[in-house]
Amino acid sequence: TNMYKSVTEAYLPDLQKEENFVSYNARYAYVKRVDVDYYGHTAYVYLGLDKAMQSLESSKLFARAKGKKMTDKDVHDAMTSQGVFALVSSRPIAHDKVLPFYYTRQQIEQVFDICKNNTNMLPLRVQKEETFRGHLLIAFLASVVVRMLQQDIRKTAYTPESAWQILRNQKCKVFEDCVITQEATKKANDVYKLFKIKVPKKVDILNL
Repeated sequence: TNMYKSVTEAYLPDLQKEENFVSYNARYAYVKRVDVDYYGHTAYVYLGLDKAMQSLESSKLFARAKGKKMTDKDVHDAMTSQGVFALVSSRPIAHDKVLPFYYTRQQIEQVFDICKNNTNMLPLRVQKEETFRGHLLIAFLASVVVRMLQQDIRKTAYTPESAWQILRNQKCKVFEDCVITQEATKKANDVYKLFKIKVPKKVDILNL
């Protein structure tokens, strides 16, 4: 925290210069490397300003400023840290590689968030190491599936949870030798089309 404060105070005011401007996919930011001493060792702080995130956070700030009775100075002071991030490394990183590292870190954090909140990774109630490893593997695989679903449906009105809930209502009639699927609802058909799933009209039980 002290390192972050000292670096931002010293270098943030002059960060937005052409030589610090970098891009990654559709994201644009200003990034500057600052060499610092860390307990006798050289560390590298990559101070960044994400312009898209700055704009998003500023919009949220403006929307709530009046309701919270913030003065113009309060708003100005709050804006100074918006969109700002810092990466600390024990080795130099190429200027154009900083943003990919930063957004990869965000994706990893999202996967761990999914693990904790959607796949019952914690708390662990196991006694053997083999059980522990198996539990983590299943939880991680489930998290990958959830993350892939999130990516596929991010531009729709559905979430992975709502999609599964909709498909749970798919009905069928079970006979001795086959299963006949009933006509899907409109929402179910939307989910099927989204994931390119073709639902058979009939499933022969003897062939399962």
